[in-house]
Amino acid sequence: MNTDNSSTNLTIKITKYLLSKSIVHYVDLMEYTNLSRKTISKYLDRVEKMIAEYDVTLVRKRGAGIYLTGSLDRLRSSLPGCAAAEQSDDSRRIDLLSFLLELKQPSLLDDLAQHFFVSRSTLERDLNYLKEHFGVQLKKTQQGISLNNDELEVRQILSKLTQENWNQSLTENKKTGHLVQDFQIPDFLREYVDPQILSVVQNVLVEFSQKYNIRANEYQYEPLLVHIAISMKRISEKKYIDQKEIFDLTISPATQYLITLLEQKFKFTIPLAEAKYLELYVAVFNDNFDSFSNLQVVGELTLWLKQNLSAYDDELLRNLATHLVPALKRGKMGFAVKNPYASEIKEKFPTAFDQALDLTLAIQQHFKVVLPENEIAYMALHLELFNKRHPHQANEVTLVIVCSSGYGTAQLLRQRVIESVKDVTIVGTMSVSDFMEKAPITDIVLSTVPLKMDKTRVLQVSPFLNETEVELLKKVCDEVRKREYIHAEFMELLRPECIIADSELTDKNAVIQKLTKRLYQHGYVDQKMADSALEREKLATTKLGKIAIPHGGIEHVLKPTLGILTSQAGIKWNHAGQVNLVFFIAFNQQLESQMDDIYAYFYSLIKNQEIIDQLVHASSSEAIITLLENSELDV
Repeated sequence: MNTDNSSTNLTIKITKYLLSKSIVHYVDLMEYTNLSRKTISKYLDRVEKMIAEYDVTLVRKRGAGIYLTGSLDRLRSSLPGCAAAEQSDDSRRIDLLSFLLELKQPSLLDDLAQHFFVSRSTLERDLNYLKEHFGVQLKKTQQGISLNNDELEVRQILSKLTQENWNQSLTENKKTGHLVQDFQIPDFLREYVDPQILSVVQNVLVEFSQKYNIRANEYQYEPLLVHIAISMKRISEKKYIDQKEIFDLTISPATQYLITLLEQKFKFTIPLAEAKYLELYVAVFNDNFDSFSNLQVVGELTLWLKQNLSAYDDELLRNLATHLVPALKRGKMGFAVKNPYASEIKEKFPTAFDQALDLTLAIQQHFKVVLPENEIAYMALHLELFNKRHPHQANEVTLVIVCSSGYGTAQLLRQRVIESVKDVTIVGTMSVSDFMEKAPITDIVLSTVPLKMDKTRVLQVSPFLNETEVELLKKVCDEVRKREYIHAEFMELLRPECIIADSELTDKNAVIQKLTKRLYQHGYVDQKMADSALEREKLATTKLGKIAIPHGGIEHVLKPTLGILTSQAGIKWNHAGQVNLVFFIAFNQQLESQMDDIYAYFYSLIKNQEIIDQLVHASSSEAIITLLENSELDV
């Protein structure tokens, strides 16, 4: 890529860069152009003169930055190719991926940065994202960088790119009345997925499914459809999979029939290596692949689940086994599955998601299959349903009964409470005089006479405790349990030695190492916790907004606690962005009965932006504990 660095072109280049940013600083322009501050200043003078005729002003304010004001749209429309500078991060990264896929010779990083109107550091972040998200491999030489993925890997990249960016809908066929899936291919994908080829493949799969009476769900159907559509186009362009990339495999009669249909439609012969790779996709689609016969026997998988789940019932075992058979196949072959609710599942069902992560690690160790976050979220749903069917014993609320009409009436009221309200401990029944002499410390006072107390909730009821009073008592019990008991349980997990305020660390791995080392030094976790937490980060990011909640396996927790680290400067959390507050969750079975309540309180906390901001700016561990102690949250 040859770039003209004449003064005029460089002036236009800097102008485009300024248009793409709301505000920049000299250091940004120096990095973008590789010019000195003095030279940048001279070019800004030229920019200022050039843009004046478009009613645009260049503003240079010390301490504030450099930016443009005025008729920016008019200026933008006058500069060819300037629209590229307005792209979002996602759009730019997709364009960068497309550019790399079509690159015929190596390109220098600086040339790429200039091409996409970004700084070199932004380009490097984009490349890292493509490596992590799509599995892009780059070859670096003196001439620059180029894609280093083989044909099989390129197709996997294209498949993931397609499934993440196409749109689909159901339309009714006016002739048959049947519903038909309609896929809309974005323009930038049409170079790899031809809509006409896609339509032909859809018809072939209909005929194939009818022949073998296959009723596949969307997670089985879409990967096969995308793979064939991409493969047919690549084969027509004489871009083949290397025979060495495919292990020894026998082509099944079903796959051979599908190959025959495709060869008839596309008028070319499908090579053997391509046929073998197609066999893998048909295996998931048809659910009849001998290499996975140990998984197809749901009974054997169920037995394995029994050995690796701490609690289960028949419904959970059946649902997980049914889900895992195709999920393991997808994972074995690197197929992606869509789950639009994955983030919501992580947030709403943290206990179940954590259980699913534990199971995923066991699966990875036993079956040598890495399941992506979307699959983990689906497992979490099954585990959440199990948790709902078998709730843990809730924290109890203490209550004293005060009655003025005698022992018999008090006992009647006591019995009504026992029958009507769960999770309440009645510490006693007392007369008014006894209560006045020595009132016990309880959460609620249930009284048949008017009472006023400052720090204890008092409910005045009739001796027979009617239904309205029962409902009120239940409501108050819930409030007490949430606002007092859960708060107390949460605070019990906090220790000054487990809190690091305003850390200077800026790297995710360093933060996890620092926190786990601190917890290990004080006897809360073992030495393997850091590795366990970092391994989990590879499975699913723990970033939620400006907060991260890393955690490792519960087997490495010696005493439950909650580690906290704050950073006003910010911590880079992979490509997901920066966080300012890190909660390291070190919970184990000792908290089993309180786990749901603690997580509910915890997620109520991290949603409270005011408290989060105060925590980030707290100067010491003691200040953080005091702030949390005095916080009032609605759970």
